[in-house]
Amino acid sequence: MLNVVALCTNCDAGGYFIATMPDGKRIKAHLLKNNGSLEQELLVLKQKWQGKDAAFGSAFVMEIPDTVVEGHEGLTEGSHEYLVFEKVLLAEAAKAGLYPVTNYDDPALEQMFEPEDANSAVKHFNPSYPADTDSSLALASKLYMAVVLQKVDSAAEAHAPPQPPPPRQSGPRKQQQQQQRAPRERRSPTREERYAAAEEPAAGVATAADSRGQAVQQQHH
Repeated sequence: MLNVVALCTNCDAGGYFIATMPDGKRIKAHLLKNNGSLEQELLVLKQKWQGKDAAFGSAFVMEIPDTVVEGHEGLTEGSHEYLVFEKVLLAEAAKAGLYPVTNYDDPALEQMFEPEDANSAVKHFNPSYPADTDSSLALASKLYMAVVLQKVDSAAEAHAPPQPPPPRQSGPRKQQQQQQRAPRERRSPTREERYAAAEEPAAGVATAADSRGQAVQQQHH
């Protein structure tokens, strides 16, 4: 569950706390339905709490093969998690002055979540996998919920973070603009170029002198 002290210390006014976690209510429902243990091809759930579940400290194990929560025989059976309930989460967050953002103001982002969660404090993932993927992987994704909390004075003030700037212009026109703005490459002249530059004025004077000499010779003749 949330570390309220850490959140109060590390989240500035107007800042955001963004998290994803297994939905305790959904985890509990699947475990109770399957006598405390659910084992499918790409998802394993095991109940670890004893007796009635509590708001805090009700442990369970989640394993998803080929991920960081995969179990290893003789070492670990998966990731040890704790039930997180929406109401408890939001109540503890409010104590720290954190309130949920219900509208992300981003249609593309909203499509990642279940339509029923539109304008809800927490949102559940709505996965889309290839048709040949085992259904247990989609179930694992649907067990997770996302929440965006903002450090504000009241729930009414919580709003989505600002949108990122639009992508930079691309294409031929953009490339042309970049070339126009690009500084010209500066380099030192080669030895041959320096010699040629030094000889140009002398060649010009000689040509003029030759012209005058030819004119004088023509007058004498």
